[in-house]
Amino acid sequence: RRLCATLEVIAREGGEAIHNGSLTQTFAEDIQALGGIVTEADLRNFRPVWRDPITVRLHGNTLYTSPPPGSGAFLAFILNILDGFNMTQDSMDTLANMTVTTHRMVEAFKYAYARRTEIGDPDFINITQQLKNLMSEEYASHIRAKILDNQTSEQPEH
Repeated sequence: RRLCATLEVIAREGGEAIHNGSLTQTFAEDIQALGGIVTEADLRNFRPVWRDPITVRLHGNTLYTSPPPGSGAFLAFILNILDGFNMTQDSMDTLANMTVTTHRMVEAFKYAYARRTEIGDPDFINITQQLKNLMSEEYASHIRAKILDNQTSEQPEH
């Protein structure tokens, strides 16, 4: 019910209901009640920033995803790693294949998660080189070579 009522307010009042309207206080209080640090002032002062998307070509398709400080670069990195494994529908057809495929996915996620500390908000730090590395097929190949099908990696890069 509460979600429905909230969505009705947003439909009536628009996004300003959250940022500087009838829902601002409620949103801030709800966030803080769950351990968050967002204040009413944060919501009022928020201004969206438009940035060019991260783009990645995979199998003739283009993925458009969120740039930093969003996590789209990490999604692209994971997909670049996994792309080199040439997965097909058969990659999930038996328990053995499913196990190897899932293991590869988990390892790719671990490597991407470890890179999060290197990419921050471009409004505050220069991340050009880190982003270039993260998006390169060469770096994805380098990481893919470290993913062994018969063991979990203990690499510090994780």
